[in-house]
Parts: sequence; C-alpha cells; structure tokens
Amino acid sequence: MFKKSFIFQLKTVYWIEKHLCTEILRLEKASTTLALKAFFRSYYAMLKKHAKRIECSFYLLHEKRQTKKSETLSKLFDLTKKNLKASQFRSELRDVQILSSITHIESEGIKAYEKLLDLAYANGEFEVADLIEDCLEEEREARHVFNTLYADRQKKVSEQEARNFVSSFNIGGYLNGLQT
Repeated sequence: MFKKSFIFQLKTVYWIEKHLCTEILRLEKASTTLALKAFFRSYYAMLKKHAKRIECSFYLLHEKRQTKKSETLSKLFDLTKKNLKASQFRSELRDVQILSSITHIESEGIKAYEKLLDLAYANGEFEVADLIEDCLEEEREARHVFNTLYADRQKKVSEQEARNFVSSFNIGGYLNGLQT
C-alpha cells in the first residue's frame, strides 16, 4: 500500500520538476529585471539537478522513470500563463505577479516533496530519502529567495504607485479651483 503511494508520489514530483523547468524558462523571459532573470537561470539549473536526483531514485527503486501529472500544479501553471498574458509587458507589476505565482508554485512543490519524504521513510527507502532531503532543502532555500524578491518588488511597485498618485493629483490646481 505505502509502496504504491510512494511510487505514485515520486512520479508526481518528477512531473513537477520536469514541467517546472519549462515554466521557469517562460518566466525568465517574461521577467523585467536582470537580477530576477539571473535567479531564474540558477533556479533552472537547480531544477535540472532535482530531476536527475529523482531519476536516480527511480533507478534505486528499480522502477521505470515515469511522470504523473499534478492537477494542483497544472492549474497553478495555467493561472500563471493567464496572468502573464493579462499583465503589462515589461513592468515592475509584472515581476510582482511572476514572483507571486512562482512562490505559490514553490510552496506546492515543497508540500509534494514533504509527502514524498514521509513515504520514503515509511517504506524504509533511506537512500532515496537522502536524495529527497537534498532537493527539499534547496527548494526551501529557493522559496526564501522568491519571498524576499517578491517583498522587494512589491515594495518598489507600491512606492512607484504612490509617487504616480501624488504627481497626478494637482493639489495646487484643486485649491485654486476652490478659490474662484
């Protein structure tokens, strides 16, 4: 029973990593800052390492490498694509939307890894658990960076919106209109 669930979850995490590699390239291209683009490039390299570790896990388990679509993450990927199409091209707000999406995706990916890790231990697959723990630690570090970048971008967008609002509100003209 646990073995079947474990393999199913391994296939799901493998799908997540493979699919996320494709999505990250799209998000890198859509992002507006060099810092965010650079982080996406390093994140992509990390995802490739994770996919290799998952492939190694299949080998250790004598299982065929296969993917199983994650419905939750598939919906998040679709929502991200939809939001990108609706967002302003090359804007700070777009980066905030990208970071918000990837933060949600990353959190769901971490949940999938945590479940996989629990199942690895329940099945006594300690070598596989070591590989999963390495991935999970890196995923948590990436989520921290995404959260930090998100907060920074969101703050900059809020400051810019405030400046735009103040500059668009002509208080002098308003007061002159009251005096006449």
